[in-house]
Amino acid sequence: MTRVGITGGAGYIGSRATVYFQEKGFDVRVLDLRPPKVPVEWVKGDVRDPDALARFCQSLDYLVDLAAVSSVPECAENPEHCVSVNAWRGPLFAALARHSPSLAGYLFPSTCAPLFAGYPSATEIRENTPPKPKTAYALSKLLGEQAVALLGRIWDIPVTVVRQSNVYGPSPSWPPASVVAAFFESAIRRGEIAVHGNGKQTRSFLYIDDLLEAYADFLHHRFDPGGPYHLVGFTHPVREAASRVAEAVARGCGISVKVRYTRRVLPESEDLVYREGCLSEKGWIAKVDLEEGIRKTFCWLQQTGRVTR
Repeated sequence: MTRVGITGGAGYIGSRATVYFQEKGFDVRVLDLRPPKVPVEWVKGDVRDPDALARFCQSLDYLVDLAAVSSVPECAENPEHCVSVNAWRGPLFAALARHSPSLAGYLFPSTCAPLFAGYPSATEIRENTPPKPKTAYALSKLLGEQAVALLGRIWDIPVTVVRQSNVYGPSPSWPPASVVAAFFESAIRRGEIAVHGNGKQTRSFLYIDDLLEAYADFLHHRFDPGGPYHLVGFTHPVREAASRVAEAVARGCGISVKVRYTRRVLPESEDLVYREGCLSEKGWIAKVDLEEGIRKTFCWLQQTGRVTR
């Protein structure tokens, strides 16, 4: 059976990826400091810990490297820790070379929107657009992309980098630190949603199972190592996401949900236009639009008892 290692496997994407790959017939092993939310082989440890990595990296066929500090405020408060977790992978590659010499592929999921926050509104972003990060988090992920590409060449490990942003949808590790999840939690618990600014700023929203389908394409060698490849979802104004979440919760819970707009505008509120990249030419495109994705997410929240009203 093909064995897939997932660092950060107890996190939002990692937990859903664990279930997804298990359902596809893969043997999954997780590395995380926190216990996983689902039954799976678990190695407790940090992605920088050589002893934990030696146990985790035994006889892996593929690695999906999701370990990261994903909180922008946390990275701003402690940038040194952020860079050490998000960017440096020397001990991991050394462990892979020693304990998984037949590793067929290494996937490094990076971020999209924060890397291009330095561009003016309405800029078209393509895979060859030079990044212009404005935050410690974005810089750490850019350094991570460069580090794994270099380490892959040094250790002769096939590395693939993908960039994703605004991933939403069901996961055993709920709620994530994402805009759609925040809207759901606020609507369910307080009957209102706060949107920063006027809500007209656009985002690319990617449903989590579309994302994992791209990960599966990587495992099945449907695209070549390299990148960074952009995983582009459906672009909508943030206010549309808020209104759709409000409608779903109001209809499902029988309550009134108010959407209000604040004067606070986040530093990454520019409207960027993401163009489909190389993966669309190889058959991967996002399939679940925002309306369907929000409906699926709310149904899952109801089915799992996370809607208390």
